[in-house]
Amino acid sequence: LIRDASNFEVNAQGETSVKRGNYKKRYKARLALMADDIRQALADPARKPIILEKLYGLMVVNKLGFSLSHGLLNSTQAITNTFPLLGLKHTARGIKHYVEQRNPAAKIGDRRIVDIIEESGVTSDFSEAKEFRPQGVGIFKVYDDIAMTPATVSEDFLRTSALLGQYEKSIVEEGLDHAHALAKARQLVRDTQFSYNRGATPPLFHGAFVRFLLMFKTYSIHQINF
Repeated sequence: LIRDASNFEVNAQGETSVKRGNYKKRYKARLALMADDIRQALADPARKPIILEKLYGLMVVNKLGFSLSHGLLNSTQAITNTFPLLGLKHTARGIKHYVEQRNPAAKIGDRRIVDIIEESGVTSDFSEAKEFRPQGVGIFKVYDDIAMTPATVSEDFLRTSALLGQYEKSIVEEGLDHAHALAKARQLVRDTQFSYNRGATPPLFHGAFVRFLLMFKTYSIHQINF
């Protein structure tokens, strides 16, 4: 395939050896060249971590992109994780407030829900909820964002509803002031929805190679610890 790719590239300007029936073979040959380039790059210790990070992001998007089943399954953490610590009443209240957040008049106590979410930073910390860092720019980043919509929407639902449910519980039932209620709510989000940045994973997962080999295993470790 690599030899064929070289021949196709040399003759790409002409029409003699690149016939209509050979386009599929030419495409496969180009893929073989790309795979060969990646293999050579992985042999370079300086380039290996960068290549693995790129491949990691591509494989995550390939596996989870446009996956409605993943988004729905991920949302069950509200039942398995949030509910045991927060209770049925305030888990349900948190979901209710999550739905109400687009209403600028919706409040918990004397504070608007939208202001609580913004001040908490739960949305700005959202990158911690991903097991990869977006590598694309321009149109590639737009594609990644669209492809990962089911995953990001489910994470936003889980984290925001848990935050609002605990915040209301702390204000109404526990009598905490705003600052302490918000801090406790953020801690509940970390305890129930976890952080997937490298600092929150065992040292074994800090290396790019092991992280690549054990893709998606950090969730299992967090869930077992929970």
